[in-house]
Amino acid sequence: MTYRPLGHKNVRRNNYIDISALEIWNQSLLEKLVDLGQVRDNRTVALPVQTPESIHSPLFNCIGATNPLDFVDLWLAILDEHFDAPVWMLMLVVEGLRSFPSVAYRRMQEINQARSTKKLNFNKTLAEAIHREADALYNDGRRQLALGEIDGALFSLSSAAAEFKFAIESGALSINSTRIATGKYAAAVAQIGRWLPVPGKTLRKALECWEQSSESGNDGFEAKEYRLELLLQMYDETNDIDYLDICNRYKRDNPQEESELKVVYIETTLRKAVASSYPMREHLLKLARHMLEKPRQIEPNSETRLTCLEILLRDLEDNILDLPPTALAIPHGLVREIVLRPNEYRIDLIRRMAVALELLSDRLRSNSPLNMSINLLRNLVDTPGYNGTNNLRDAYFHAAVRLNENIPNNRHYKMEAAVALLNSTQVISRQNDLRARLKELRQANPQWVLPEIVTAKFLENNPDTIESASSHWQRAAELALNSSHLRRTRLGGKNVFEIADARGFVSDLLVFKPTTRESAQEERTNLSRLSGQISSNSDLRSRFTTPRSLAIISNPNQGDSHQDVIHVIQRQRGRTFVQMDILEAKSHLFEAIALLAEYQKCSFIDEISQTGWQPIKNSLKTWESSFTNRSQAEELRTLFASCHPTDVPLLKKRDSHAENWLATPDARVAAIDLESKDFVRFGCDLAQLTEDHQIFEPSDSGFQERIELLDHYLDCLEMDIDRKRAVEAYLWFVLIRAIFIATKGNIGRSESLYARQLCEMVSRQTQEHHELADATLALISNRSYSIEFTPLNSRRRITLSKAIAKLLRHGSSGASIPMTDDGYVEKVVLADYLNIDVLTLETVALHPAESRFEVSEGLIRARYGHSLELNIERSPSKISQSLFHGTSWQSLPAILARGLQPMTRSHVHLSSNPQDAIETGSRHGRPVLLSVSVEAIDEVVQAADGIWLSNGISPERIQIEQYADELNILGK
Repeated sequence: MTYRPLGHKNVRRNNYIDISALEIWNQSLLEKLVDLGQVRDNRTVALPVQTPESIHSPLFNCIGATNPLDFVDLWLAILDEHFDAPVWMLMLVVEGLRSFPSVAYRRMQEINQARSTKKLNFNKTLAEAIHREADALYNDGRRQLALGEIDGALFSLSSAAAEFKFAIESGALSINSTRIATGKYAAAVAQIGRWLPVPGKTLRKALECWEQSSESGNDGFEAKEYRLELLLQMYDETNDIDYLDICNRYKRDNPQEESELKVVYIETTLRKAVASSYPMREHLLKLARHMLEKPRQIEPNSETRLTCLEILLRDLEDNILDLPPTALAIPHGLVREIVLRPNEYRIDLIRRMAVALELLSDRLRSNSPLNMSINLLRNLVDTPGYNGTNNLRDAYFHAAVRLNENIPNNRHYKMEAAVALLNSTQVISRQNDLRARLKELRQANPQWVLPEIVTAKFLENNPDTIESASSHWQRAAELALNSSHLRRTRLGGKNVFEIADARGFVSDLLVFKPTTRESAQEERTNLSRLSGQISSNSDLRSRFTTPRSLAIISNPNQGDSHQDVIHVIQRQRGRTFVQMDILEAKSHLFEAIALLAEYQKCSFIDEISQTGWQPIKNSLKTWESSFTNRSQAEELRTLFASCHPTDVPLLKKRDSHAENWLATPDARVAAIDLESKDFVRFGCDLAQLTEDHQIFEPSDSGFQERIELLDHYLDCLEMDIDRKRAVEAYLWFVLIRAIFIATKGNIGRSESLYARQLCEMVSRQTQEHHELADATLALISNRSYSIEFTPLNSRRRITLSKAIAKLLRHGSSGASIPMTDDGYVEKVVLADYLNIDVLTLETVALHPAESRFEVSEGLIRARYGHSLELNIERSPSKISQSLFHGTSWQSLPAILARGLQPMTRSHVHLSSNPQDAIETGSRHGRPVLLSVSVEAIDEVVQAADGIWLSNGISPERIQIEQYADELNILGK
């Protein structure tokens, strides 16, 4: 690894130091520090006044990575001085230990040689450093919560949760640190869940951590409160009443704790009351009223929640509450329910809450009520299907202005006030005020993209200024494409990404899409048609939404004639289907299919001048280049052409893979990326959605789920399509997607397996495409002939597979099995040795779940994993991404000392898929994920899909990766 010099001197002014040199060696760390609000606009961070002098030298060297040894020295200086290091400094230490682990390990060994006691252990040092970083992030998040800075707090807490989990799973923390880390992980998730929906998987992990922490003595009132919060959130996630019953039993058995756990007890009681009928409901309402009327001395965030709960209780007592139990999760559950099903009562409920929260803010002199009000109002000001939101727009504006006045130096609150004014009914009468606000923000933050965006939107709203909006969109595009002060998430296409300013909640999510002017205009037209279709129907408005085309501007980074413009699109906030777990993604599929049908119904039928075969043929020709047997690939293309489903309708192509769908916080479904100009036969888009990201199992039960979705699609399209032919057309496209998956660049093992299993599923489920499925399977399995498989149960097949792999990789310990220099064994000989027939051997070796074997006429060998010295000719392969290696924490020190070595194998195994690598590491203990950048790899060869081989990786080329679902809670 190349260590670059700092290049300039860190300037220290008024206890602020310049950290812009981070951009040279770790751009992602700099961006995350910006997101967390740790970095000022001029790339400086606050250095505590009491910082010891011994910290200065290693600190400045770490910022520029001039000497990676200093990351260890900086950490030891922090410990020796008992220094309460700020968040950004601890994050710098941790990033250095992860980025340069072998150098850190070597430095620790040098220190150990000079010490007689307190020897350093790399695993413990890394885990404790990450634990302390997580603790600082957690405390920062708690501080922001207390100040009412909710958006920043959520980002800090989600980052803390991810790091706590990493440290816990290392198994290297001390007993005391484990107790703290498990407890605070649970607490962080619980606090996030008060404001945002948290996936069930993360909630379950948090409850496990709570139990672990509790067993080691962490059982105070606050810990118990977080457990009850998590149980409530599990109820909201699952609708399982057992979680409410657990909370109620705890309250009944611990009445002395009522005052400390007042808020969560009342939330539990109200949810149970809504879910109960008379007379149980009346009893529960009296309990809730009794708890509310008791004297209370609680912090502002809890008082804020109680104010909202008291309004809900009053409506319940008056028998006018029109909400399900899960809507009592404030704010996100309430907002989601109201946006989905707005009515006069629900809009008035939010208005009353906003008024009460404004009065509470005056009484408490706290920003927490204003933040709650903003979080309730932000997503409701444009509630679809209901016109009574003007009061909400004005309430949103007044809350945002007051929050800005209370925290005048926070640019995010300034921008919130400007955005709120832009959405308010007062925008016309206060245009000069808005212009002044935006001008001030642009001048004070010339590299911040959001003021330019809001200015452009403001100018577009006025016919007299609409033309002048173009220059601001152009400036916004330049900033978005080149600024490091943005969080950006890559989308499906090349160079297509969405951006969110800093903490992402104040700003709009924007997609900046380099493309051609023709494609941009096509997408704008398609968006306009679909938006018109939705807006004309109140039911559709409550279920669906669409992105908005904001501008088509010249690409400031000229040079590619195929990307001469930037299409700027305002995308709804939410998570794409690939960012969800499988169950959550499935829950939105039927609505996505309904929206797909609406899109295809509103496409102009007179535009169709195609047969639908040409775009498929072009794709097949492109994918053919991935196969070594080109003649077999061409034969398969001819076979596909012979059964192309021409007797089903042509529909407008959507590119409907799971990356192009999202669910908003209010549970509406949105379609993104609508620039396709092609028309394809029925079934194409359905197959893309169900197959490209493995939403359904490639099994008999998964097949039935697919057919249920297809039937729903047919109902929504309202077209006269024969169902049997519709199923056949869909399965034809499923096989097309199998080829697409199998030919993707840097395909992982799980993807390769999935592609083969799809072919097997189609072959098993339909006679019409049996031959086509078998031929597709033969091609993507790299075999040139077909066989009739012997029926084998799964356990028998796996047992035989392991036995075959052992013999082909390591040889036989007993009788000699003749093997060629390049590892081949005659199938007849191997089958005879294993006491099976050749057909059974082929059934195992060519099974769709296998990628370990290479079979040709009469011969078989293992693709990788050999300990034998063989002469297998493989050509070095090109790879465009980092490769990963999963190992155990126990093995990590040896790897950092010597690098990745083949050990008993002939090669080091690397994976292009991090999840595959993690699963491999899990077989040997607690897993840790290592990465090797493509620039650091001298020579690798691809042995199988997702499996890459190297003679060895030197230790200085290895990095330790962070991976955590918790980082996706915010929808990044």
